[in-house]
Parts: sequence; C-alpha cells; structure tokens
Amino acid sequence: MTAKTMRKTLLVLALLVISGVACGSADSVLRVNLVPSPVSSVTSLASQVTIGSESRTMDIASPDGQPISLSDGTSYTIEIPYQDSGAVQVFVAGLDASNTVVLNGSGSLDSLNQGHLNDVEVSWQANP
Repeated sequence: MTAKTMRKTLLVLALLVISGVACGSADSVLRVNLVPSPVSSVTSLASQVTIGSESRTMDIASPDGQPISLSDGTSYTIEIPYQDSGAVQVFVAGLDASNTVVLNGSGSLDSLNQGHLNDVEVSWQANP
C-alpha cells in the first residue's frame, strides 16, 4: 500500500469515527421467545412492545401462509432504536383463521440493555 493510499484510508476511517458510523451507538435487539403453547398453531400473532414510554405494534404471519406452530415454541426479533430505554413489556395474542384471539401471553424485562441482544420470555394463557 502506498503512502498516499494509506493516508486516504486513514482519512476515511477518521471521518467514519467522527460521524459516528463506525463507533456510534448501536441499536438494541429484543428477541421475543414464545414458550410452547397448549394451542398447537395459530394463523397470525399480534404483538405490542412497550419500552419506557414508547410503544409499537406488529402483526406476524407465516411467510408461506401456513399456520404458525407453537407446540415447540418459537421466537422473533425486533430492532429497537438506540435511544429507546427503560422497562420492557411484551404482549402477544395468537389469532385463528377467523381472527379470533385463541391465546395471549406476556413477558417483561426490568430494563433494556441498550446496544445488546435482550431476551424476553412470553408465557401463554389460553383464552376461556
């Protein structure tokens, strides 16, 4: 590597560090672990995640249109912006083909470990 190429490389790296791209605050990842369910499968999941005062909802469906098997448990991940912090509450509802809630569950963490992988376990309660 020539001296000129080396200077350009160092300049680019320095700019990345200054701009925060190389060493900026990393987003957090929340892995929602759904424990095995007495209801073996659902057609979709409706999830609400609250972190501190921020709340988000998302619907999860099988990419191939088949029911989501819950007999062995499953998990999904959510990317959380680095500025979000605080206690974590997760609520998940399992819906059948007619969009009727057949089970629901929840889980929580005392605090989000910012910039890292965070695991929260959701335990189910079958609807009466």
